[in-house]
Amino acid sequence: MKKLVTLIMVAGVLLLAGCSLFAPHEVRYTITGAGTSTVSGIIYVEGPIVRTDSATTSLPWSFSFDVPNNRAAYLSVSAWNAEPAGTITCSIYVDGDLVDSETDGIMAHAQDYLE
Repeated sequence: MKKLVTLIMVAGVLLLAGCSLFAPHEVRYTITGAGTSTVSGIIYVEGPIVRTDSATTSLPWSFSFDVPNNRAAYLSVSAWNAEPAGTITCSIYVDGDLVDSETDGIMAHAQDYLE
């Protein structure tokens, strides 16, 4: 009887948690500039796909996607400054938390491994 009560209590706690234990991770890449307004190229990873954008892109730039909670993922975003002055910053956020960021005048790159 005690085991049944314990099992029911555990099931109730999981239901009250709203199944957030199984919710996907939200990943957001951002690229911003200080003293520059464009980048000349972007490479980023979305799941198993590597995407590139070689066109000049206005800043700020962002891209979001979900990663299933039970799946590992390599996260990466890189950009090249299109202007001779200023800096660019590449950042990665997972579930709203900053996990990596880099600022540089020529090329910036941020990466992380989500387990």
